Amino acid sequence: MNLNGNEIEDNTSNNHFEPKIDFPVTYILKVVVDVNHPGSNPEILVKELLKQQQIAYRWVGEKKSGKNNFQSYSIEITLISRESMQRLYSGLKTIKSVKLAI
Repeated sequence: MNLNGNEIEDNTSNNHFEPKIDFPVTYILKVVVDVNHPGSNPEILVKELLKQQQIAYRWVGEKKSGKNNFQSYSIEITLISRESMQRLYSGLKTIKSVKLAI
């Protein structure tokens, strides 16, 4: 499922493809934000979302783009179910400065 809530499709057939994920799963979440978006502090908003959803996380780092227009956050998270993954990505969509989360 991508950030827009759309299913990921397997281009080799007309069937929807959803990879098998064994939960709980721990991985590095990458979140890319627009640093020029007015009126928000995306780092705080992302951390608050993770805390609100009771998702275990460890802030790994952050990196600015070459032209300083975007910043990416690397966050190690542990998700306990597919539903918690869907809630996380739905929550990230509500943060206007978030451009991409993988």
